[in-house]
Amino acid sequence: MISVLCYGRNDDHSPGIQKRAALSLNGFARLLDDPDDEIVFVDYNTPDELPTFPEAIADTLTGEARRRLRVVRVRPRHHGPWRHRTHLPVPEPLARNAGLRRTNPANSWVLSTNTDVIPLPGRSRSLSALCAGLEPGCWHVPRYELPEAVWQGLDRTDPDAAMAELADLASQLPLREIVRGAGPAVFDNHGDFQLTRRDDLFAVHGFDERMLNGWAVDSNLSLRLLMRLGRVGSLAGEIDAFHCAHHRAVSRLHRHDRSENDYQRFYRDVERADLPNQADTWGFAGAELEEIRLDGARRRRWLGALAGADPRPVEAVYNPDSADEPHYPVDQVLAHLLDLLAERAEDTVVGWCGARPRMLGAFVAAWRALGRTGAVQVPETCVGPTGVEPVALPRLVERADVVVFEFGCRSQDDPALHSSRPGAWSDDDLRALAPVRDALLTVTEAERRAMAGGGAPRLLIAVNAVHNRFEPLVLDLIGAARIPFATRLRHGYALAPPPEFAPYAAPAVAVWLERRLARRQPVPVSEAVRLMGWADRLLADDLPPARLMEAARNAQALLALLDHPGLARGAPPEGLGKARRAVASARGSVRLAGRIGVPVLAGPPPDGPWRMATLEDWEEEEFAELARRHFDGPLATNLTRRSALRWSRVRVLQGLLRRGLAGAGTRIAVVADGFDPLADVLSTLGGCVHLLPSRPCPPSAGIRDPRRLFVGAAPDSGPFDAVVLLEAGMEAPPVAPQGLVVRVERARVDAQADPAVRLPAGAALSTATVDSALWPGESAGLPHFLAVAADGAITTLAVAFEDQGTGCVSQ
Repeated sequence: MISVLCYGRNDDHSPGIQKRAALSLNGFARLLDDPDDEIVFVDYNTPDELPTFPEAIADTLTGEARRRLRVVRVRPRHHGPWRHRTHLPVPEPLARNAGLRRTNPANSWVLSTNTDVIPLPGRSRSLSALCAGLEPGCWHVPRYELPEAVWQGLDRTDPDAAMAELADLASQLPLREIVRGAGPAVFDNHGDFQLTRRDDLFAVHGFDERMLNGWAVDSNLSLRLLMRLGRVGSLAGEIDAFHCAHHRAVSRLHRHDRSENDYQRFYRDVERADLPNQADTWGFAGAELEEIRLDGARRRRWLGALAGADPRPVEAVYNPDSADEPHYPVDQVLAHLLDLLAERAEDTVVGWCGARPRMLGAFVAAWRALGRTGAVQVPETCVGPTGVEPVALPRLVERADVVVFEFGCRSQDDPALHSSRPGAWSDDDLRALAPVRDALLTVTEAERRAMAGGGAPRLLIAVNAVHNRFEPLVLDLIGAARIPFATRLRHGYALAPPPEFAPYAAPAVAVWLERRLARRQPVPVSEAVRLMGWADRLLADDLPPARLMEAARNAQALLALLDHPGLARGAPPEGLGKARRAVASARGSVRLAGRIGVPVLAGPPPDGPWRMATLEDWEEEEFAELARRHFDGPLATNLTRRSALRWSRVRVLQGLLRRGLAGAGTRIAVVADGFDPLADVLSTLGGCVHLLPSRPCPPSAGIRDPRRLFVGAAPDSGPFDAVVLLEAGMEAPPVAPQGLVVRVERARVDAQADPAVRLPAGAALSTATVDSALWPGESAGLPHFLAVAADGAITTLAVAFEDQGTGCVSQ
């Protein structure tokens, strides 16, 4: 009847994740009663050395949850193609699609949810009963926030008791608030409960796998299902969904500098329900992903692999006097070695470079007993018994997933080879270990080269390189963990300098753009996401003309991004060339060449007593700080959001502050055609501000401090210290003799402008400012710096400060 779909990773995503997941999985299992009902958990990108997340918490899951649970493991190697395209270890669409494609075909419905949701039965006592009479559609329920102080007290192992206590608390405490969402979402955070028919999800090709930055995945799916089905409905009251709040410690998805998917691209610009770009590939189509059941079979195999080992206790000495002891107990070390590799995939290829035949033979036998089918490759220069694959060392470097370097003493197993001194290395032992040492040097050098080029590191394990002459070399080449002497193991990854490789993931791209463009302010991740979206769509020939014009307003940054090494790795040169030509031909500085009547400079023009809007002013620290603090927060310096209108407001604020006219004891009049946020900003700085609108304005519109901001006719209390005229042709109220008049005016900059209307000396524009041109037919609300009219007139905004004491325009 129904497949419950969720995902996760065995990591430290946030404190308390284990308890939240157990409460959730046990709760959902309690609401499943059809024989085919299941919970499909996609364990995505958990390190190969670790068990899946459900296996790690299996002892806290009920028998019913373990029986219903199917764990689909997506390993790091499957994630490889996306590793440098996202900073997230678990991209939600990829994880969900991997499970969706592998849900039970006998089930008609799929509930996409998360493992921090506790379901509580309402009118429907089970999910199966809920689905039985449900019409096709995309169904949501309200999500109720559950404080951590509440869910931490619930018994994760007893879902009946937990649900009963939660229902009781919900009747006593203010825990239920229905938050409506923006259409087509019925409720906010609807991704915690999206119930849809399986065949409809397959018809739209699942979740959009281009959404690699987090957020809005649920909105995108709801919108596409609405296009297909014509309805998104509410199941409020049938099932309650309580979300276990985890806000005390902020996760990477909720940080203030988080990256988010481009809402414009993945919501506003969506035109069809299905996804032709991934129709044949979504959900790791064709990949053989492991399915794990929580039935204890994997642990039994591991125990069985050691069944022939000698269980008798052994003794060793670990002190300064025992340094360089060559001998070690095979059976005990084998147990710890197998433990390191226990969670590896069945087809893992192990490279083995060693000198002690008994250790290798014991490992091969145990490896096969574990059910592992991958080859054990041994260099031709090293010892290799029956059951291994002798290969040239370069072949091992190329194919092995894990490489073991065994620094054993051959003479320990062969009395005929014993050293003349007990507990010492013989010359024959050291000669046999020379190829192992050489292999270690060769493999680690290959690893350093691969990692410098963006390759994923491989696990390297040294056996018997603890407290002896081989340990310094191993620690010099491998970032090995310091684990107990009894294991005789040192394991980790090759030590390498920071890679020169440039990942094509939004946070890294933001840093790269900052350096490439010599930006003085950090590039917001949101800007990198928008630019990357334009670049991806250009390369896919999927950018509509209207969006191309918008992208071309940011041509300098977009052209720089098209030179990013990450794009060059994955896009054909002809595609990149075509994208560059499209942007270059659409940029304002090219289309308006010869039509601008003022100098156009490569960089920002010098500041002066009269200044036109300049895109680069956000790179100046004082300007950027004012824009951040008073207008746009952390998004202020986002190139794609800058505009002449916002520039004029920040420029006015900056000028007033420089003159000491925007603080306590000052009186300012702002004359505008309606409410303007500049007036509100000025009122928060301590002065008295009068907003004088030319048309009716609601008295409380946008006001944060009504004690200092007055809307309407100015009281007769004398002249103002400063008057700000935000529109041309407006009459200024009285100004103090030593006061200031600030004019925001529209300046015509095209070559056909009336020569009688001269711009002040030094008037100039930057190339980047000219690129940001709004063309006839485009919405005036789009961010821009120049406006091109149908009659050819080209205008921008300018700000002038007029000192009444001198009658001069001053800076």
